[in-house]
Amino acid sequence: MSTTPPAKPRLASLDQFRGYTVAGMFLVNFLADYDAWVSPVLLHHHTYCSYADTIMPSFLFAVGFAMRLSFGRRVQADGLAAGYARMVRRILGLFLVAFAIYVEGQVADNWHDLAALGPWNVVSPYLKRHWLDTLGQIALTSLWILPVIRAGVKVRILFAVVSAGLSVWLSHWFSYHWANTDPVGLDGGPLGFLSWAVPTILGTITCDAIVDAPARPPLLRLTLVAFLVMAIGYVFSCGTRLYDLSPADLVRLKADAKAQDAERASLNERIDAARKSLSAHRADEKKLEDQIAEFRRDQLRAKVAELRSKRANGDPASSERDRTTNIDEAERQLSAEPPDPRVVKLSAALEALKKDGQTARLERSIAGWRAELHKFREAKLAPSPVVPPRESWQGRTWQSLLAEPPFVQPPADDPRIDPPPYMMHRYWNYWMMTQRGGAISYTTFAGGFALLVYVGFYVLADMLGIRIGVFRTFGTNALAAYVLHGIIGGAVKNFIPQDAPAWYVITALCLDFFLIWLFVRTLEKNKIFLRV
Repeated sequence: MSTTPPAKPRLASLDQFRGYTVAGMFLVNFLADYDAWVSPVLLHHHTYCSYADTIMPSFLFAVGFAMRLSFGRRVQADGLAAGYARMVRRILGLFLVAFAIYVEGQVADNWHDLAALGPWNVVSPYLKRHWLDTLGQIALTSLWILPVIRAGVKVRILFAVVSAGLSVWLSHWFSYHWANTDPVGLDGGPLGFLSWAVPTILGTITCDAIVDAPARPPLLRLTLVAFLVMAIGYVFSCGTRLYDLSPADLVRLKADAKAQDAERASLNERIDAARKSLSAHRADEKKLEDQIAEFRRDQLRAKVAELRSKRANGDPASSERDRTTNIDEAERQLSAEPPDPRVVKLSAALEALKKDGQTARLERSIAGWRAELHKFREAKLAPSPVVPPRESWQGRTWQSLLAEPPFVQPPADDPRIDPPPYMMHRYWNYWMMTQRGGAISYTTFAGGFALLVYVGFYVLADMLGIRIGVFRTFGTNALAAYVLHGIIGGAVKNFIPQDAPAWYVITALCLDFFLIWLFVRTLEKNKIFLRV
């Protein structure tokens, strides 16, 4: 007789919550390209947390919940080793999907450009940005928390705290400035998984509270935990007030930023000019190489014709059979003859062109200027983004250290009246609620927000039986929906100019949403689910 306990019914609330998250992603990702009239709360920001910025932490929360749930069931059914092996395969599969779909075009136009970039400059944009978009960060974070996925609640909480502490320390040491230099990192960059562990671990703890409850889950306690976690995230964000700028500092910072923009533009102009010169130099080399090759082909054709006429003896079939032999023999005879004076002259010109060192000088110059761009630290970044200077908090009252609440933009220039460059009225720092930086204040607050939303879905779906079909369709096949949204959204956006009126964009958004749903619903009806 089997000792495996019967599987509990599928949690409708998890599918509904995951489906809501996927739908929210469709909304904010589609509208991001038409921000002229869209409400700021629906757009991603790098200086505060908007509604759009709550979507990815909700993904991580759902991943943690599902990971804890499925791993426990896998271990019960197949044993510990099989459970870990299955989880590692799924994570690696997710990495492969991220590698396949996050494509950003050709790295270099030719081999010379690729070699000039060097291995690090080729790979670094993908390590800091492209491969670590949503799926890449989910895979990396899942791999990071895997060692404690079976541990008790206290161990997992300690793991989340240590991960957050490592994020703060490494950001202070180097990673904050590194992630904010060209190419700018995405979602915290390669070390973002340290702060993303917070909402993911919170998802695993929520799974325990829901699944292990003997009767009704402690929803009130979970709600209080959600508000507590959000409050902790907000308290962390108050550190941003230690980077406030005085009016005089703001004027100086804007002047520095304008000077940096001019220097960056100058570097880019020099790179463009050098690349044009390099292209022209290589075009000259290619022209000479083509002329030499054409002369040699003419010589070879003439010699082959001569040999063919001698060997054919009036038999065309014999001439055709001996074609390869004739070509080989013609090449041997030509190699033994004195070279054609025209070929000698062109070869000498090509050799001189290659020996003048112009190509190597231009490649070194381009590499050096690119290195300067990669090291460029923008003036708006705080010199010490994690540990503020002592004078920034001396003499301050606690009321003056309260940050703006989430979803509220901090003080900044208004493009309607302020001249560029547009600046926030404080230095950019680690404590801002920012998705791009993967700040611990942001992931903590957004993790609590995700828990609060999930509790609402539990009440609706699992207690009251109110379930939304669209959310079920997306939630049960989230990976397929995610992959399709990039393909279908790109196709629909081809018909939407940047200055399209709001009614047109909203109509296109509805069409995009409907087409994605239609595809995923068809998969659902045919019981096709994309899993890794």
